[in-house]
Amino acid sequence: MLNWMRGWICAFTLLLGVAAAQDPQAKLAPELRGVTGNDSIDVVVRYKTPAALSRVANLNSLVKLRLDATQSALVTTTKNKVRELAGQLDVDYVSSDRVVRASL
Repeated sequence: MLNWMRGWICAFTLLLGVAAAQDPQAKLAPELRGVTGNDSIDVVVRYKTPAALSRVANLNSLVKLRLDATQSALVTTTKNKVRELAGQLDVDYVSSDRVVRASL
């Protein structure tokens, strides 16, 4: 009986993990959740395979800079397309392009 329950718990946990991995909201940085509009926005896209960048063009988005060493790219898109971009299967995470300053 105990082994049967363990099996069901493992299967349920696995299914929850798969569902969460496919949720575009889970792949968006908190500041990008709920953005809307046709304004342009620069985002950093972390991808699993370089093929993800070819799909970016299908979303009428522009890859400005590829960072192959970190499997990331700087992409310009519209706010309405951010969630769709995160929904791509081979995209790991989408965050806004933040200003970085040196500090001591």
